[in-house]
Amino acid sequence: MNHLCDQRVMGAKRFAKGFGTRAVSTLLNDPSRLSGGSVVGRRNKPFKWILMGAVMALGLLVQACAPQQAPQESCNFMMSSDQQRISWGPQTPAVLYVDSSVPAEFFDSIRSAVEHWNQSVGREVLKIGGWTNSYPNENQDGVNVIYWRKNSWPDNKDKQAVTTIYWAADRLFEADIRINDVNFDYFSGPTPIANRVDFESLILHELGHVLGLSHQEVGASVMAMRLENAVLRRTPSQKDINDVKCEY
Repeated sequence: MNHLCDQRVMGAKRFAKGFGTRAVSTLLNDPSRLSGGSVVGRRNKPFKWILMGAVMALGLLVQACAPQQAPQESCNFMMSSDQQRISWGPQTPAVLYVDSSVPAEFFDSIRSAVEHWNQSVGREVLKIGGWTNSYPNENQDGVNVIYWRKNSWPDNKDKQAVTTIYWAADRLFEADIRINDVNFDYFSGPTPIANRVDFESLILHELGHVLGLSHQEVGASVMAMRLENAVLRRTPSQKDINDVKCEY
């Protein structure tokens, strides 16, 4: 059975209350090959870490000083220690960059999946920023990147993808996706291909995690934990739409 996703908390003990990182693992070229794309420049590292520290400190300060909030309904979102939905809040759209390791043939699938989530909410909550080759590793660097791993895969070989999110208090500030091309083959386009995973269905699921959604097995949810070969699941279900609109 191919695993689309499972969840685990990574390094939670290293973070103060309300701040954390979570990796969500899933079944799920040349930048010049795509017109209209942009390449992200490398940031000044000292400034980057000062900025990252300021974001985390501000989030924790806001949480410590704010009045106690009533627990929220989860709506299938990951929850903070104060039982608030973890999301980007008003800091949308969240901008994701596509690493140059991702084959250009799958860019349209990424774009289509982003459009599906935006249409579900009724406004732009996700945005593609273009191509990048400046962030080759999934480090905590304040940049949201989609990676394609074809030479090595450090996680369980049954996982098609892993999405890692970072948050302070109940606010996301980074999300990275890596695709497992070591143990799986993918297809794009309208026709399913035997023994291959539909990339658009996979990336739609991963982008749900980027927004803060957890797994669920209700109906035809795109947030189900498993995605079998040649299965198309490219449209959020009504439950998925209701969940995401609960927060955004």
